[in-house]
Amino acid sequence: MLFSVLLGNSNSIFSQGNYLGCGLSDKLVELYKLHPEMEEEQSQLLKNARKLRIDKNDTTIVYTVPVVFHIIHEYGTENISDAQVMDQMIVLNRDFRMNNADTSEIIADFQGIKSDAHIEFKLATKDPWGNCTNGIEHIYSHVTNQANDDSKLSGWTKSKYLNVWVVSSLEKGDASAYAYFPSDALEFYKDGIIIINDYVGRIGTGQNGWSRTLTHEIGHYLGLPHVWGDGKVEVACGDDGIDDTPETKGYTTCPANNAKICNPLIAENVQNYMDYSFCNRMFTKGQVDVMRYSLTSLPGQRSNLIKDTTSMLTGTDVLSPPVCVPEPDFYCSDKTICQDANVTFTDVSWRSAVDSRIWTFEGGSPATSTSATVNVTYSSPGYKKVTLSVQNSAGVKEVVRENYIYVSPNWADFVGPFSNNLNTGYGNWFLVENASEDYSKFNLITTKGIDNSSCFKLTNYKNTSGASTYSADWFYNKRLGYGQDVLISPSFDLSNTSNV
Repeated sequence: MLFSVLLGNSNSIFSQGNYLGCGLSDKLVELYKLHPEMEEEQSQLLKNARKLRIDKNDTTIVYTVPVVFHIIHEYGTENISDAQVMDQMIVLNRDFRMNNADTSEIIADFQGIKSDAHIEFKLATKDPWGNCTNGIEHIYSHVTNQANDDSKLSGWTKSKYLNVWVVSSLEKGDASAYAYFPSDALEFYKDGIIIINDYVGRIGTGQNGWSRTLTHEIGHYLGLPHVWGDGKVEVACGDDGIDDTPETKGYTTCPANNAKICNPLIAENVQNYMDYSFCNRMFTKGQVDVMRYSLTSLPGQRSNLIKDTTSMLTGTDVLSPPVCVPEPDFYCSDKTICQDANVTFTDVSWRSAVDSRIWTFEGGSPATSTSATVNVTYSSPGYKKVTLSVQNSAGVKEVVRENYIYVSPNWADFVGPFSNNLNTGYGNWFLVENASEDYSKFNLITTKGIDNSSCFKLTNYKNTSGASTYSADWFYNKRLGYGQDVLISPSFDLSNTSNV
C-alpha cells in the first residue's frame, strides 16, 4: 500500500460557462479606487484623440506592433500549439486591416464609418536580450490556474513588445480575458493582455466564435472602452466617449433585428468589436483615431512600439523569420511507478520545429529513442535520469533531468503493523515532489512532531520583507495559490495485518 498527500494553496474556484466576457470593468473599479487620476487620464486620451485627429496623410501609414505570447501551462490542453497562436495572428491582422469578408454583413447605418485601422501585428524574432525567438514561449507554472496580474510571468519590455499571456483559467470566473488602458498600466506587470486558451485562434482549443476576443482586448490595450462605456454590460445605456459610436446598452448576443433600445431613432453598433455580441465585424473611424493616437502618444509607452529602432531590436523588420535552436522540454504520464510498469514520455519542445531528437532513459527499455512519444518500461527500482536532446538546422540543445522517475520495487518497503516517529532515518524513505521547483515544498524537520519528534512540514510561505519591489521574491507569496506539492510515503505490506 502506498499513501500520498497532495496539498494545494487554493481559494474558491469559479465555474466557467460557455462564453465569458471581458474582465476590464471589474479591474477598473479596483484600479480607479486607488488611482482616480488614471480615470481622468483615460478620459483625456479620448478627448485628445478627438481634438487632434490623425492627419489625413498619416491615416494610411501602417503601424507594426511586435508581439510575444507567453503560454503558461501544466502540460495540459492549456499548453496550446504554436499553430494555434499563428492562427490567432491571422485573425488579428485580418480584423485590424478590415480584410474580414463579413464586413458585407454590417448594417447600412454603419457601412460608411467602418474603418481599416492600418495597424498590423508581428511575432517578435528577437527576445529582449537579442536571442532568436519565434515570439512564443512555453512556461510551466501552476499560476496558469485562476490567473491574475501576478500570473504574468517572464514579461518582456513593455515599451518594445505587446505581451500576451495564455492561461488555463482566470481568477474572475466570468471573464475570458482582460487588458488595461494605456494610462492604467502604471506598474509594468499590469501591462499586456491575459487570456484563457480557449479564446485564442480557431484551431486546437480555440473556436471561430471566440477568436475575436483578442481583437477586443487589443482595442482596450490601445485605449478603446466598451461601446457602452466602462460599466457592466446590459445594465443601462451608456456611451464610450467616441463621436461615431452611438449610445448603447451593450449586448452578449446578436439581436435578431437592429437594436434601437437607447434611442428609437438610432441603431446601436452591436457589430462593433468592443461589444460582447457574437456578430462583431468592425471598428469605427473614431475608434481607429483613438487607437492610432494611443500608438503615437506617451501613456503606457505605446509610442515606442512603432519606432524603427524597436522594429530592429525585436526583429519584426525581417521579411522571413530565422530558424531558432529548439528549447527541449518534455513530460511523462507518471513520475512514480511500480517496477515493470509502463510510463509514456512526450516531447513538447518549443521555440522552433524539431528535426530530430534522441531520448536516453537510464535503466529503461528502450534505453534510447528518436520518437516524439515513447513508452518505456523500467525493470529495476530506484530513481532514474531522463535526457532529451533536440536538433534542427540551427543547432542542438539538451535537457537532463536527474531523479526524474522513481520506480518502486515489487516488494514492500515495510511490513505492517508499523510505527515510527521519523527520528531514525525513516523520513528519508518518503518521496517529495515539488513540480514548480520553488520554495514551497515538504521538508523533514527535527521538531514539532508528536512529543516534539521529527515531522514533515509544508513550507508554503516565504519571508520576502527584504525583497526589492517587483522582484521574483516580491511576487512569490502572491503566486502560491493553486500550487501542488506531493509527499509520498514508502510502501507497506498490510496483507497480514488486522485490527489496526
